[in-house]
Amino acid sequence: MPLDLIAAVCNALAIDPLARGLQIADADKLARQHFPHIDPDLPVLVVQARSRAIARACKRALMLLYPRDHIVTRIDAAGKAKQKIERLPLAKLDRANAYNAWTTWYIPPLSRPSSMNTLGQVVAHLRAPDGCPWDRAQTHRSLRKDFLEECYEVLETLDQNDVPHLREELGDLLLHIFLQTQIAAEAGEFLLTDVVADIAAKLVRRHPHVFGDVRVNGTDEIVANWEQIKQSENGGKKKRSVIPHALPALASAQKIAKRRKSAASIQAIAASVRRLSHARNRERALGELLFLVAVYATNQRIDAESALRSVARQPAG
Repeated sequence: MPLDLIAAVCNALAIDPLARGLQIADADKLARQHFPHIDPDLPVLVVQARSRAIARACKRALMLLYPRDHIVTRIDAAGKAKQKIERLPLAKLDRANAYNAWTTWYIPPLSRPSSMNTLGQVVAHLRAPDGCPWDRAQTHRSLRKDFLEECYEVLETLDQNDVPHLREELGDLLLHIFLQTQIAAEAGEFLLTDVVADIAAKLVRRHPHVFGDVRVNGTDEIVANWEQIKQSENGGKKKRSVIPHALPALASAQKIAKRRKSAASIQAIAASVRRLSHARNRERALGELLFLVAVYATNQRIDAESALRSVARQPAG
C-alpha cells in the first residue's frame, strides 16, 4: 500500500490520520470480505479502487455497516494536477465512469457511536465502580428472568412481522449478551472475545461445504455432516443433547419426537380425540393428544409453537 498515496489523500482532505485514528483499507481486500473489517466509529480510507467490479463489491460489504445515504468523499489523482474530489452517497460508490490505482474513498464515522466497541464501553462503564448500582449488583443468575423475557419479546416481533420493533428488541437482547460476558470477564471466567472466537470456529468447522472442500447434495446431507462433526468433537462419542426445561411444551415435544423419530397420522390423532371424551384421566389423555399433534407437526416440518401462536392471537369471531 503506497504511503505516498495515503499522505497525498490526507493532505487533500486536510486530515491528520494520527489525530483521528484513521483506518486504512485496501479496496481489493475489502472487496473479498463478506463483512468489512472496519470500525464504523472511526474514519476510514479505502485505497486503490482499481475497477468498477471492485467498487461494487466494496459497496456491498460497506452497506452492511453504513446506510445507503452515508456520504463518502472520492479522491482521484490526489496531489496531482488533475486531482478531483467529489462527495457522493455510499449507494453510488460504483457509478463513476473510471477507476484507477489512485481512486480512494474517505468514509467518515457514523453520525452516532454504533460499533461493538461502543456497546462494550457502555456496559463496562455501567459495571464500573462509578457506574450504575443496579447493573453492578447483577449476576449471571439474577439476569436470567430478564434475559428470557427479552428472548420472548424478540419472538413476539417475529410473530407479528414487526421489523421496526425487531431492531429495538434485538438491541435489548444484545445488551444481555454483553452484560453476561462482562460479568464473566470480571470474574475471570471467560472474555467476550472467547465467546466470539468459539462460535466463529464452530461455524467454520461445521460448514466444511462452505469453508472447506466438502461437497454436499441438499440440506439433508448438510444436517447429516453437522451431526457427524458434532460427534467427532465429543471424542467420537455421540453426545446426548439436553432439552432445556424452560423450553415451551410444544417445542419440547417436537424435539423429543425428532429424537425418537416418532410418527403420527391424522387417523391416530382422530382416535385420540375420540378417547378424550370418556377418558378417566382427561389431563393425561389431552397431553397424549397434544403430543401426537406435535409429532405430526414434526413429520410435516411445521413449527407447532408458531402455528398455535399465530392462531391463538387472532381476534375471536
